[in-house]
Formats: sequence, structure tokens, C-alpha cells
Amino acid sequence: TASGAPITLSGDTATLGSGVAMAANHSAVKTALNASGDAPIYACRAWVKCNSSGTISASQNVTSVGNSSTGQYTVNFATSMPSADYAVVLGKERYGANDNGKYANFGTLTLTATSAQFQFVNPGVDFYDVGTMFMAVFA
Repeated sequence: TASGAPITLSGDTATLGSGVAMAANHSAVKTALNASGDAPIYACRAWVKCNSSGTISASQNVTSVGNSSTGQYTVNFATSMPSADYAVVLGKERYGANDNGKYANFGTLTLTATSAQFQFVNPGVDFYDVGTMFMAVFA
């Protein structure tokens, strides 16, 4: 909030409760976000932390995570992305003693405005379900 007034974000414009609107890259917005320089600011549109069963422990703009088959997941968005042209960042918890030395290559399968499908694979072996996984979407 700014002086107790809520800030509403819509597209690339922030509107203060007082009705003052600013573009996302306005210097006051950058200052409020502790961002500097001329590079534009882009927000994360959705993120999730979940286990291999799709149980979500924390998220924003994600309604569910489905495990369609071993190592393959679909993340469904509460609010659609502007298009299917977006970047997905994936990660997983580090492997432990019970992972039998598995490490994961991962990548996207299908991106739509309403969901992102991705997979984890142990190279040279097969698809596998990881413990805790993380995904963020930038659009």
C-alpha cells in the first residue's frame, strides 16, 4: 500500500487507491520494488511449489497440478496467461540418499494460455516423479 491506499495491477499499469495510475516501468514503481536501471520490469504471473502427487504447498495463480503419468505434470492457471508465449522456469529439490543418485533433466511439453505441461527425466533411464518441484511463469 501507499499511505494506506491499495495498489491494483492491470497489465503494465499500477493504480493507487487514490486513482493515480503509473506504467509498470515508471521510476516510482521501480523505486517501490527496489529495482534500478533501464531494464524493464516483468512480473511472475504464476508460481507453484508442490510434491510429485500434485499436492500444492504454496502457489499464486495456480488452481491445481495434475500428474498425468510418471514424471509428467500439468499446472492449471486460475487466470489465463495472455497467450501461450511465455517462459517457464522449473526446478526440483536436491536429490537425497533415497534418490539412488537420480538427477533430472526437465522441460516443457505443451504450453497453453490456461496450463503448462512439463516432464522430469533421469537421462538414460526413464521419466520419474521428483520429490518437491517448483515452477514459475513469466508472461
